[in-house]
Amino acid sequence: MAGLQRAVKADLVQEVTDPDGRFDDVRRSVSKLSSRDKYVETIGRLWKEATNRFIDIGKYLVYAKDSLPHGEYESMIESELPFSKSVAHALKTVAEAVLQEKVPEKKLPPDYSTAYMLVSLKDDGWELAKERGLVRSTLKRAEILDFRRELREGRKRPVSEKAARRRLAKERERVLADIEALRRRLEEIDAEMNTIDGTASEVGGSRSGRIIDITPEPV
Repeated sequence: MAGLQRAVKADLVQEVTDPDGRFDDVRRSVSKLSSRDKYVETIGRLWKEATNRFIDIGKYLVYAKDSLPHGEYESMIESELPFSKSVAHALKTVAEAVLQEKVPEKKLPPDYSTAYMLVSLKDDGWELAKERGLVRSTLKRAEILDFRRELREGRKRPVSEKAARRRLAKERERVLADIEALRRRLEEIDAEMNTIDGTASEVGGSRSGRIIDITPEPV
């Protein structure tokens, strides 16, 4: 929300003090700097500002989608904004990930397309990306492209160890339930056979009516 307020405030200040944008060239002037530290500080600041800007745009799109009358959002995207519908979708998706606290702003790369490829990963891919250390502001486009290609081609298991364990635990529960159902059915069969034969000893001795313990060992 602070990012949105910063963007609105900056736009209003420019509209009041510089309606023609005459100071833009001054603010954007680029020249040689005197030291390595100054380059690091300046480039890092611009890097952060770039991220803040596209996230702010995405948030505006989210709010516009929620607040405009039906059909107006789509019309605005198609005919009145300086980017395509696919770009709007990417910006909005990234902003939604931030608003829903899926990822902090500070961990997003400053390129919206790279950020979109990251936050649009499915659950298993997202968990694996976090394990690999890909959820970071310095993520390169080539890295996320390689990672998504890896998931598609299935060269490595596209699930985290936690996700795999959860899946196996659920499967184990189903197997145990099936075992219990089979145990009950065996008991029913034994009871019916005892009734038919008249004595439990005959069933146990000649027909192997003994119940076999098939409970799995604890994991």
